[in-house]
Amino acid sequence: MWFDPIPRSGQNAGVLGCSIDGKIMSEGPMKRIGMALLISGTVWAHVHAHHSFAASYLEDQSVTVEGEVVEFQFRNPHSLVLLNVQDQVGTVQTFVAEWASGTRLQLQGLTADSLQPGDHLVITGAPGRTADEHRVHLKQVIRPSDGWSWAGFGRRGSPGGFRRFDQR
Repeated sequence: MWFDPIPRSGQNAGVLGCSIDGKIMSEGPMKRIGMALLISGTVWAHVHAHHSFAASYLEDQSVTVEGEVVEFQFRNPHSLVLLNVQDQVGTVQTFVAEWASGTRLQLQGLTADSLQPGDHLVITGAPGRTADEHRVHLKQVIRPSDGWSWAGFGRRGSPGGFRRFDQR
């Protein structure tokens, strides 16, 4: 088998452009093998493109931050809550709480208007691996002003979803 990227006169190189004994390998078993490899590679790339939360967060640890919503990005693949948090010396740091996809949150009744700038929240989650980035993988959120809260997707030991939901 040899690879001939340039079709010779009277030949059709086909998709793969491979040839054995002058016959183009765009049909039969080689075409199926080539397509299987292409599909496998595409699926592998897609699966590995989506990161593991454990790669970015210390999932065996927990941190709680409290502050005011700056922005709620209700989107896929992950929704984000940007929260201004005051540290021990009074400096305000903006934390990014990474949440589930907008699609999953919508299935539990959240909308893009569920959280508003200025809402005071208490967020608990796994801290980011780099502390200076001020990131949290959100596991629980509470809005004390009206008692609204959300906790996980039914993980063991978690009630799953909302404890109380007051839509705005």
